[in-house]
Amino acid sequence: MLSASSNFHRVSFGRFEADLRSGELRKDGRRVRLQAKPFHLLALLLEHPGEVVTREEICRTLWDAETFVDFDHNLGTAVNKIREALNDAADNPRYIETLPKRGYRFIGKISSEPPEVMAAQDAQESVEFVPVPVAKVWTARKWRLGFLAW
Repeated sequence: MLSASSNFHRVSFGRFEADLRSGELRKDGRRVRLQAKPFHLLALLLEHPGEVVTREEICRTLWDAETFVDFDHNLGTAVNKIREALNDAADNPRYIETLPKRGYRFIGKISSEPPEVMAAQDAQESVEFVPVPVAKVWTARKWRLGFLAW
């Protein structure tokens, strides 16, 4: 389990890095705006990677017992803000998975490597060489030359 008090106060995933001490989220070294509650929720999910964090646990952690809030609305808003900051989608998640009526789970790959190194590794793994047939290139060139001459 990760925590802000441990040596692992910076958590890297994809092109992102979350600093659990300062409450900052960065993408490629640039700060991404994320309000306090959504960041606390992201930190909670990052502290339990791959595990279901229940709605009840989220409620206990983010809002104290004496505070009355519209929990469903506030939780939905917080998750949407996290997804927006991470460019994630509920229907095809890369980082935050919704488990209806149960909770949420962080499904991204967490690394101790800086995000720049992770992004380079991801790019190397996902690059696939696709040869372009010469006939198509030649046809496209002919078309462009013909268009310019017209």
